[in-house]
Amino acid sequence: MYIRRAIILCFICLSTTSLSQEQVTVILKPGPAEGKDVELNDWYPDVPMPDHDNICAVAWTDTGIPFIARSIFKFNLSFLDPGDSVITALLSLWSNPTSGHWQGHKGDNECYLRRIVEEWDENTVTWGSPPQTTIQNEFVLKQSTDPWQDYPDIPVTQLVRDMVKDPQNSHGFMLSLVTEELYRSMIFASSDHADPDRWPELEIIYLDYLIPHAAFEWVADDLLVTFTNLSHNSTTWYWDFGDGADSYSQHPIHSYQEPGVYSVCLYAYNEHGADTLCQNIELECANPVALFDYHLQGTTVLFEDRSSYASEWLWDFGNGYLSDLPNPITTYAYFGWYYVCLQCSNPCGTDIYCDSVHVCDPPVSDFGYTTDGMSVYLSDSSHLADDLQWNFGDGQFSNQLNPIHVYADTGYYTICQHTRNECSKDSLCQMIHITAIEDTIADNPFLFVFYPNPAWDIVYMTSYVSGLFEVSFFKVTGEILWKDRVRFTAYHRKEFEVTHLQEAIYLIRVEGEDFVWNGKLVVIKD
Repeated sequence: MYIRRAIILCFICLSTTSLSQEQVTVILKPGPAEGKDVELNDWYPDVPMPDHDNICAVAWTDTGIPFIARSIFKFNLSFLDPGDSVITALLSLWSNPTSGHWQGHKGDNECYLRRIVEEWDENTVTWGSPPQTTIQNEFVLKQSTDPWQDYPDIPVTQLVRDMVKDPQNSHGFMLSLVTEELYRSMIFASSDHADPDRWPELEIIYLDYLIPHAAFEWVADDLLVTFTNLSHNSTTWYWDFGDGADSYSQHPIHSYQEPGVYSVCLYAYNEHGADTLCQNIELECANPVALFDYHLQGTTVLFEDRSSYASEWLWDFGNGYLSDLPNPITTYAYFGWYYVCLQCSNPCGTDIYCDSVHVCDPPVSDFGYTTDGMSVYLSDSSHLADDLQWNFGDGQFSNQLNPIHVYADTGYYTICQHTRNECSKDSLCQMIHITAIEDTIADNPFLFVFYPNPAWDIVYMTSYVSGLFEVSFFKVTGEILWKDRVRFTAYHRKEFEVTHLQEAIYLIRVEGEDFVWNGKLVVIKD
């Protein structure tokens, strides 16, 4: 028997002349940690008020503004079974002289005590979202004769009987004025009151019937059903599953062979008697849907079942071998195409899914490189690759076979080559060091000058050496935009049009017989 934390003033078991029942007296007096009570106040229509020390029914004013308050409170009656017979139930409510409602009991303050028929949470319930109540067997508290009058031994027997018989629709008491007009009030102490002697109290005298009470619930996973025995006062059980099978387990699990409606009966026994409960359970079963995926590792293939509602599997790998595992691994003797089929089933049906699997060698990434100043020249030497991509490590990429890439800054960069074919994929990364080329002409680092820089339409290039040189314009990705041999005369300028270039940073490279010069040009648009 479970009783929420309470001051148990009396707990007496008196054996009667019948061996099937005992008379029990229990007094519940929950405190702040276990008490469940809330004031509902239309002054605060959307604010939960679970920690007030009042159980009250009020029609009053605050700073001249009228308000109405009601209270809801609950005792834990889960120790009572629906078959228990409540003889007497007495509720005691004690006045609250320390309440913020200073007036105490006032006016024509008759109040209703009604049964709450809807679940509520004391941390969320408000005046604006109150639980529903019923007027069935409501009790009326008579008008008070004193502002601090206590109301001991309120006869709520019929209300508690209703709560025990219908626990699903019984969630405590509501206290409210019969007439909610100014100025009327009843003010009692709640379970949050500082004085334990003033906590609400409920005394129940009942007959605890010891005869068994059969009850169960069930959960189905397709045709596999798990039964949970909820019987009371029972020591042995017998289950009839309605399909010719039975069990003496307390909480059995049963597998049916086909969908349908079955009448399941539970027989609960103890030394005083027996009880039976039968329920119709309807079982449905989804047909399986076969599907699989696979991953190649050379001639070894890892198959992954992606089917739905399957309980059995049969694989045909297309090479004469079979498997009944859900996620098998097989190794083929030869490269080639194989027609693989998965047949999956459950008690409701069977489905087949087939796919062609190409078993072949995976690609192998490999490359070489050379650097020349700010440039790197990449040479692909991968094997069996149908597709490749380069990552230059500076945010730039290329899918060219043997790209040339020009870096904007010196430093260390990790270049990665990613290859793939129908069977698999591979990657190889190498770190390179980019360093600026020093001019071979000493004491004259400024061999060439571009201006204006940034430029927008025309850029001029002045040379401080004479000769026929190779001039190249690059994007920072390494793509060559223009390349030609240009003759320069020392201290004379050449004109280049850049109106056709997009706004960006470009790299310029001038190569002579005994030097290489690199520069940057910024092109802007208005």
